[in-house]
Amino acid sequence: GSICKLNKCNHAGSPDVFNLHGFWPSTKGNPPQDCTKLKINQSDLSAKVRQELPQYWTSFYANDWKFLHHELAKHATCWNPANGDRNMIDPQLLKLIDEYKPENKFSKMNAYIEVAIQMAKMHNPHEILMKAGITPNDSKMYNMDAIISAFDAYAGKPGYILPLCNQIDDGGLLRVFAGVTACYDLNYKPMACT
Repeated sequence: GSICKLNKCNHAGSPDVFNLHGFWPSTKGNPPQDCTKLKINQSDLSAKVRQELPQYWTSFYANDWKFLHHELAKHATCWNPANGDRNMIDPQLLKLIDEYKPENKFSKMNAYIEVAIQMAKMHNPHEILMKAGITPNDSKMYNMDAIISAFDAYAGKPGYILPLCNQIDDGGLLRVFAGVTACYDLNYKPMACT
């Protein structure tokens, strides 16, 4: 990704998938953090989760498991699978949410990761940009308004994303689209971030 042009990355992930940084419960302010103590090892994750993590949720800069454990401890412990209107939630997501079994102490983390990955698949920023004729590459420049408009058109409302831009100075200042924050309501539907 573009972020690897700015910082030294361990690996660049999949070229057609935006890497997840997190999936944070929020109240349009500071997201809740560290809601319960988390004791989980990588081996406690389901085989399905372990298989999909390298494509969707990796650390560009550090050990993948340390990064994911940090995100799980900080944010997943605050995720409440009971939130939302079951009649409004996409059936694919509902199936994953229903895999949460309170009697299995690792079930919540597995369900949380699977929901985050499914959201990344359903709302794939790379596909949204491609449908708008925006193809990420090193030789063509795009106006940030065009990028934002592509996401607004996809969501059917303005403000669905907050773009993250960084700057490269290699003889001339260049702004690079380095990431996106997308916002969803309790039913996992796109909503305005502002």
